[in-house]
Amino acid sequence: MAAARAVLEKCTMMLLTASKTCLRHPDCESARINKGAVFQRMRLALEQVIEIVTDSRPSGEHEPGPMSIYAAIKEFKNQVEGLRENLSLLSREGLRARLRVILEHTEDFTDSAYTSHEDRERILELAKQARMELEQLMSAWMSAQNQRKRDVTEDMEVALLKMCQCMNELQRELHSAATSVAMDLLKYHSDHLVLKALKASGEEGNIEALAEHSCQLSEQKEQLLEVCRLLRHVSGTEPLEITCLHAEDTFKVTGPQIISAAETLMLHPSSKIAKENLEVFCEAWESQLSDVSLLLREIRDVFEGRRGEKRAYLSLPRPGVSGPF
Repeated sequence: MAAARAVLEKCTMMLLTASKTCLRHPDCESARINKGAVFQRMRLALEQVIEIVTDSRPSGEHEPGPMSIYAAIKEFKNQVEGLRENLSLLSREGLRARLRVILEHTEDFTDSAYTSHEDRERILELAKQARMELEQLMSAWMSAQNQRKRDVTEDMEVALLKMCQCMNELQRELHSAATSVAMDLLKYHSDHLVLKALKASGEEGNIEALAEHSCQLSEQKEQLLEVCRLLRHVSGTEPLEITCLHAEDTFKVTGPQIISAAETLMLHPSSKIAKENLEVFCEAWESQLSDVSLLLREIRDVFEGRRGEKRAYLSLPRPGVSGPF
């Protein structure tokens, strides 16, 4: 709900300047595209609010997205440890399938161009070790069942501990890899040079420079989407997962909106409203970058057991501040 409200509040100013720009330049295609994208995002956010308020979402759509690695590892460990209470709690194939899903998710890290070689090798090594530990657990589990044991054997207890320890190490390594990638990319983009260049090329009416800087912004957008996806995997709590998804969606939508606003200014370089419109979208991008930096700090605090004071995200509604509806 907070994420949907944030979209509506942020889009209010965007819709104002985008509509003014469209009215001022009615024959400008990029201005129409810009305004249409704002309307579309507001419509989707309103639908989301209505679904939440009326509880009308179809069955199976209550999850914020695919299960994160953090949640999958937590569930896997709970099921493994549950074998201490009941050796027939679940099937061996079921446990293998759950580990397979976790290891498939680790490919988001190992396939990322921004994961360091050392982190990638360590993740692959731990994934291999996890498969081996599971087979050891399966062997001890089968032996205990064949002996008709009601309680776990010593061999099985050792295998349980090793399996959980391996998953803890994998979780730590994934957290380290995700936060390292996020810190590096956020630091790299903190100067907002691409946004400044886009504004300058739009004001100058320089089509070649605008095309070049638009490509650079698209590349930056893809990098930030990768950051959000990796952080979501290690976020640690459902609210932080939802915040990661909100940030990913914001970058995905705002990037093309900035480009269409810059194209409008390039076509009408003396237009004050076109300049103001571009500024509004750039500010939304900058505030989202700041929010991801705060989000990164909060994810690290949760992982290290420090909850601390709740931070206020610039792109999310502040408590006690009424929204536009």
